[in-house]
Amino acid sequence: MRYADGVASTSYVGPGRIGNWWSPVEPPAPTGIPTCKVAWRGKNGQSDNIGVFVTGFNVERPDVAVEEIVLDAAKDGTRWFLIGANYCTAPVFFQPRETSFGIPDGWGAGAVSYALVEGLAGVKDVGRAFDRVLLAPRWAATKVKRAGVVIRYPASEGYVAYTYRYTQRGISILCTGCAGETALEVLVPGSFRVGRITVAGTAVKHSIRTVEKSAYVCILLQGPGPHVVRVEPRRP
Repeated sequence: MRYADGVASTSYVGPGRIGNWWSPVEPPAPTGIPTCKVAWRGKNGQSDNIGVFVTGFNVERPDVAVEEIVLDAAKDGTRWFLIGANYCTAPVFFQPRETSFGIPDGWGAGAVSYALVEGLAGVKDVGRAFDRVLLAPRWAATKVKRAGVVIRYPASEGYVAYTYRYTQRGISILCTGCAGETALEVLVPGSFRVGRITVAGTAVKHSIRTVEKSAYVCILLQGPGPHVVRVEPRRP
C-alpha cells in the first residue's frame, strides 16, 4: 500500500493467509479468528471442487489516504488472480466457524468436557434433561475457593446452576435448576471435620460417603430450589 505522503507498507500473502483454489480448505486459525474464508465454490472441466478465497489486510495508517495498491507476484511464474477488491477503514474480521477445529477443541472435546463437567464441576444428569441430578462438586481437590457453574441443554432448556464458596466457616453452596430431586455430594478437604449441615438455615441429616481417601457429605434435595446449603466444620 502506497500512501499519499509517499510512505509504503507491505503485507505478504502466504500459507494461512489464503488457500489453494483447487479443493479449497480454509486454513486453521491458531488465534481463533480466521484470516480468510472460502467465498465461492464451483467446478470446471477437471474438478468438481474449485473455489475463490476472500482475505483482508488492515490499513496500518488509517489517518492517511491510500493512493495505490500494488500486487507483486513471486518471480517463479506465480500470477495473481484477483476478482475484486474494496477499501474501508474498519479492521478485518472473519466470523469464526461454529464447529471447532483441532485437538482438544475438536476431537478431544468430549473427553475434556466430561472431565470438567462431571469430574471437577460434578454435574451429572441421572435422569432426562436434568430432571434428576447428581451434584458432586470436587473443588476441594484443587486450590479453588470460589466457583460458579451453569450447565444447560439448549434444546430442552434443562439446566443446573450453582455457586461454591469455601472459607474458614465451612463450605456453602447455592444451587438451583429444573431437577425434582438433587443428590448433593460435597467433597470436603482432607483436614476438614464435618459438623452441622444446614439447608436454608435448618439442620438436616446427612451421611458420609468415602471413596479411597476422599470423603463426601451426602444429602438429598427436593424440588428445583434455590437451595442454600452450608457444611460447617466441627468445633473443638
